[in-house]
Amino acid sequence: MRTFLDELKKGFPEPLYLAFCADPYLLYETKLMVKRTVPQAAAEFALEGFDAGGDGFSVESVIEALRSVPFLGGRKVVIIESLEEVRAEGIRKVLSYAANPEAQSLLFMLMNAKKAPQGFTAPGQEIRLKLLPLSISPRELPMWIRKKASGEGFSLSNEVVSYLEDNYSSEPGLIASELKKLALIGKSVIEMEDVRQLTRDMSAHNAFDLVRALGAKDADRVFSLAREFRAQHELVMLLGALNREISFSRPGLPPGGFEKAISLLREADMKVKTLSGAYPIEDLLARLLKIKI
Repeated sequence: MRTFLDELKKGFPEPLYLAFCADPYLLYETKLMVKRTVPQAAAEFALEGFDAGGDGFSVESVIEALRSVPFLGGRKVVIIESLEEVRAEGIRKVLSYAANPEAQSLLFMLMNAKKAPQGFTAPGQEIRLKLLPLSISPRELPMWIRKKASGEGFSLSNEVVSYLEDNYSSEPGLIASELKKLALIGKSVIEMEDVRQLTRDMSAHNAFDLVRALGAKDADRVFSLAREFRAQHELVMLLGALNREISFSRPGLPPGGFEKAISLLREADMKVKTLSGAYPIEDLLARLLKIKI
């Protein structure tokens, strides 16, 4: 992760990057950070995104986007996610582009992979492709937790940082979810007692009862319990409980089930914030019921 942050600070000077890790949350956060490097006023013309796992994806379309000049000038930024879905022929086309990239374009690729991917070299060709591992080492984790908390507008006591390290060391997405819930407390410094109180509040609101009903596909009970979650802080707590349970259930989910569920939760999280608690949580629950979780 440190290498990625260093390149981010420098404005991604290379024409091609490949970021990889096995954590969907870190891949998602990385994509957002890359997008934010493009000024909002220019994003409509200077930023394009492609999902290699989606219908109609082609490397040719990506290269065409990279070769195009933004309407307002400046640098063109193109993002490919789910690069692991691209076949060998497509990778060869990417490498062919890498041998002669556009000087004023950035291609940023995201790949769900535990280790550095193989096959991203072109024999006899010099390519400017930089690999960026996104994993967070145990040594980096406390600093990352404090930075995420600072981004939410508060700081953490040492005890809370240790608690998050001990309980969610391999799940940055869960840590981020917990920090969003803690932000609702409204304090500038979060102590361990605040965490305990929030946990008690979540139990009182039956968040995990609803999660269990969702897992059992008990639609009647799901929608009955959903009526208890109307205030913004209650909806955020419910999303946190769903995030936690779905992440813990990940090994038993069908292919693509975890990614679909997490995508729905992220979409709901943004809507909850935008609508200030007016988001109909039943919409999310109905969609989650269709996924085998």
